[in-house]
Amino acid sequence: MIAPLHSRGAPSVPPLKIYRYFLRGMEQQMWFFGQDARHGGNLLRRYGFESFRSSQQGSSRYRIAWRGAVVEMHSFCAGLYRADAPGFLYIRGRSGAFRYQGSQPPDPECFCHAPIEIPEHTDACDPFFAALGLFTQWLEEYEAWLENLVGPTYRARLFPHCPLPWLPPEQARRWLGRFGEEPLATPVPNRQRRERGQRRTLPHWRFSPTNPQTTP
Repeated sequence: MIAPLHSRGAPSVPPLKIYRYFLRGMEQQMWFFGQDARHGGNLLRRYGFESFRSSQQGSSRYRIAWRGAVVEMHSFCAGLYRADAPGFLYIRGRSGAFRYQGSQPPDPECFCHAPIEIPEHTDACDPFFAALGLFTQWLEEYEAWLENLVGPTYRARLFPHCPLPWLPPEQARRWLGRFGEEPLATPVPNRQRRERGQRRTLPHWRFSPTNPQTTP
């Protein structure tokens, strides 16, 4: 039986509040990825991602090899996958992160048969946290590359247009990096207060900062 990620019998896991902050950070980061795909001739491709589609109607998938693993992103999900160990998978629609048991990335248009689990042994040695930590390491490398290419103010200029802002980009980057390294010791961040009437869920990641409407 798979136990909840944060059960009362597992005191060594990050508190539920902290884990939820991580999920909020991933939501914001997914929106940023969407902006990158629309900026500068597609910054994701310029970084080295291969883009392809599972179907003619589906959104693009972006895949890149990194340190013996594979990082893949889609408007529905993002993850890091390893052939010899469990991977990390974040799914936007489920607002959760999972241990991925397959060696190849899942089809983002059909998760019903994907080998995903909520970690049962939730401690710092769990493969879930190891894969999550690798993902945040890759994320830091990507953000550093991006900053060097387009300048340190690029993320800051996008942030005011984010439909559900979490933390300012630099603070979010530091917090996500620390959570990947020390999920049991990461403090609660100083959150941005949600303004009245602001959306509670993010639209599709193709949201445009110059035309704040969800695109199909």
